[in-house]
Amino acid sequence: MSSYFFKNLRYSHIRYNYEKINDILFNYKIVNINQTINPIKIKSIKNNVLVEFCPVNPIYMGQLKKENYILDGFHRLEVYKELNYLHEVCIPVINIECIDEYELKNYYKIINFQSNLS
Repeated sequence: MSSYFFKNLRYSHIRYNYEKINDILFNYKIVNINQTINPIKIKSIKNNVLVEFCPVNPIYMGQLKKENYILDGFHRLEVYKELNYLHEVCIPVINIECIDEYELKNYYKIINFQSNLS
């Protein structure tokens, strides 16, 4: 990924807030970049949540043309869908307003593949 993208990040379009799990559970799309469900990861997250629910890591959402896309936290949201008692709990969410699909996909790559950036 080129340094051009990093130099042109629009930080004013990134918001950090708390949202009820229920408000985001069924209100997102998946970025079209090999985002698949890993059942082993979901089971591991669910076991951890059942022991202690402590949502420190935010869910990252990209917003493009009034649609919400999950950038990071996909497996956590899948676990939250199953645990109804958490639906009214507020969790940290980072919303990133994107200007086009290219920017949306680049944020996805930055957030999920930081160790692979060149």
